[in-house]
Amino acid sequence: MRVLFWSLALFVGAFFLQLIIWKIRLPDRQSKTLLQIFSGTFFGGLFIIWVAGLEFQALNILPPQGLSEYLHVSLFFISFTLAYLITYSAVEVDSPSLIIILAIHNAGGAGLKRAEFERSNTDDILILPRVNDLVHDKIAYLKGDKYRLTSKGILLARVFNSYRKLLNLTAQGG
Repeated sequence: MRVLFWSLALFVGAFFLQLIIWKIRLPDRQSKTLLQIFSGTFFGGLFIIWVAGLEFQALNILPPQGLSEYLHVSLFFISFTLAYLITYSAVEVDSPSLIIILAIHNAGGAGLKRAEFERSNTDDILILPRVNDLVHDKIAYLKGDKYRLTSKGILLARVFNSYRKLLNLTAQGG
C-alpha cells in the first residue's frame, strides 16, 4: 500500500504542478516541459520522502521501506509518466485522426457527405500543421523549398524504421 500511495502522491503532485504552470502560461515546447516537471517532481519527491521519513511516520504515513520499495515506487511513477506523456501528445494538438472523427461526429446522425469531408479536410488542415510541429520541435527544417531532417529527425526516423522492420510492417501500415 505504501508503494501505491507514494507513487500516486508523486504523480498527482506532478500533474497539479503541470496544471498550475499551464494556467500561468502555456509553454512553447509542452512535451519537453512536461518531462522536466515530472522528472523534477520524481527526483525532488523521492529526496523529500527519504529525508523526511521520520516526520511522515509521526503523521502515521509510512514512507517506502528499503531499496526494493523505492524501486517499485520509481517503476510505477515512470510507467505512469510515460503513459501520460503519450496520451498528452494526442490531446496537445489535433491529430488528423481526431480532426476526422470530430468532423464526422459533428455531422450528427445524418453523417458527413464524402464531398463535404474532402472539401473541409485538406492538406492545410491535416498535414501542414504536423509538418510545422516537426519544424518547431527541430526534427526537420525548411531550406529553400525543401524540408530536410535534422540529426534528431534522422535518429527518430531510424528508430521508427527499425521498429517497423522488426514488426514486419509495410509503409502503409499493414
